[in-house]
Amino acid sequence: MNIEKTVKMQVEQNTYEIKFPKTGEILDIDSRKSLLANGQYSYLRLFNRDLVDAISIFSILCPKMKETLNISSILDLDILKSKKLVFAYRRDVKKWYNGIIDFLSEEEDTKDGK
Repeated sequence: MNIEKTVKMQVEQNTYEIKFPKTGEILDIDSRKSLLANGQYSYLRLFNRDLVDAISIFSILCPKMKETLNISSILDLDILKSKKLVFAYRRDVKKWYNGIIDFLSEEEDTKDGK
């Protein structure tokens, strides 16, 4: 399977390049999701799950976003800007990131079929 090493995302007038995550970043993203959802991720409504995903991924893989949006934390965004962030995540990043996770979850092929 061929995985793209970067993806570009546009939020309002800003374009961001998000790079393939490192091992520690994948772990940090999942930890942040659990923390933001207070351990209730699977019970969240779809918008809120995507918001948690977007915040978790962008906080780790795109820290410069805070600077361009003039905020100290992505959690400081008003909900209307958060809606735009979720839209950009769904349009540009969600399929790419989920593809990475799916790829990592696949079993390795072995020559003897085991």
